[in-house]
Amino acid sequence: SKNSSKTGVAKITDNHFTAKTLEGKTVDSKNFNGNKVLLGYFSYKHKDAASMIMALNKLKAYQDKNNYKIYLVSIDYGQANQVKEFLNNLGVDLPVILEDSNLALAEKYKVEYEVSMVGLNPKLEISFSLKKYTYGSDPAGEKIFIDNLKEILSIKDYDDNKPHFGIYPAAKDFTAKDANGTEIKLSSLQGKVVQIIFFSPKCPHCQQEMKFLRDKIYPVYHEKGFEVLAVSAMALNGEAKQLYDSFKFKWPVIEDADRKIRDLFSKERAVPENFMINKEGRVAWYATGYSRKKNNTYEMMIQGLLGQEVKNLVSTKHFSGVDDCQSCHQKEYVSWSVSKHAGAWHSLEIKGETNNKDCVGCHTLGFNDPKGFKAVKNNKTGKDQIRVAPWFQNVTCENCHGLGGPHNAENKAKNLMAKENLSNMCSSCHTKEWSPNFDFEKALLKVNHSDSQAVMGMSKAERIKKFEE
Repeated sequence: SKNSSKTGVAKITDNHFTAKTLEGKTVDSKNFNGNKVLLGYFSYKHKDAASMIMALNKLKAYQDKNNYKIYLVSIDYGQANQVKEFLNNLGVDLPVILEDSNLALAEKYKVEYEVSMVGLNPKLEISFSLKKYTYGSDPAGEKIFIDNLKEILSIKDYDDNKPHFGIYPAAKDFTAKDANGTEIKLSSLQGKVVQIIFFSPKCPHCQQEMKFLRDKIYPVYHEKGFEVLAVSAMALNGEAKQLYDSFKFKWPVIEDADRKIRDLFSKERAVPENFMINKEGRVAWYATGYSRKKNNTYEMMIQGLLGQEVKNLVSTKHFSGVDDCQSCHQKEYVSWSVSKHAGAWHSLEIKGETNNKDCVGCHTLGFNDPKGFKAVKNNKTGKDQIRVAPWFQNVTCENCHGLGGPHNAENKAKNLMAKENLSNMCSSCHTKEWSPNFDFEKALLKVNHSDSQAVMGMSKAERIKKFEE
């Protein structure tokens, strides 16, 4: 352990510490009660200190709902009055720990630079770190920094550019020239179903997805009103252009290395990222990443948006996830989307328990099932690590209706929807330990889609309120 002055860090042992704030209040990490913690280290003399602190101050509003606490840690030992004046001028009211000359907290979490950040999980282990804050000189830096932290902390903003709770926002219009110099205006394509795919020519998953679209989707549905707009995150010249051209894609491709188009839709960095625009020009489906297991989802979604009869392509070889069901069962999907089942995975994210095997099974679809997913060994740490694809997250249709739902003959034979079977299914997760007040009859009314019509008539704000209540 390390001892220090009364005004700074008092004691550090293993993952526990006590300290005093500038106001003289005691901070004891034992009282964090399972919260995640952000420690923002700064020297008030550094040019980037104000930028980082103001950004963290804006994140304070999300703390209580998202299970984290923010503490500033000043390395300006012996200069309490100057630090107070600096923060008062900024109008910041975050708690501030003033380090002593030992810089015990900085040493504990291996902080090397004057303005940096460390994120701790509920066990007070380092979950992420920002070695050096470099956003101060960028006019958009604060927003980029906040957006990145929101993603790390699993803060849900219900972005107005993406579909949420069955509300489909109007796609932002843009005009751009494709690689052949032809001008394309998104709104001119209304009346068609348009898939916008943000990609990188060198990304293997992007290549796999686009080859699937080229070989299986575009030849069948293009003449029926389906179009693809490929938007490249890289300049299409030299090796990148040769690689892209080698695939012989037939749809328009647009360069967007400066993100002028992508920033209209998303702040994501990962590729591929997909926005499916319906005939009315609204974003009807959104997805990141690619897996061959979702090929059927693509096709059913496109069939439905084109107004065709949707063929049952739901697989019985693996769990499909909610998107497959949404293609046909729109009202039931919207009813589910405002239920606690739809937020099951997020509840683990905000508690930092996404790698806890005892929790994951009841907050996902298909955990430890041969037709679902399982933990894998991390080659670096040797420990099991759980990575959950988006379609396995949350308690979804197949948790209750079984693999493939009613389209799977085995489920009909098992009579899964009989009340006794449903009760047993629910009580396997809603145990006395975790749900002591669970009432099956009352709970059933919340998830049996009897409220579908009422939810369909709600505004986005009303749906969000129902989801969060």
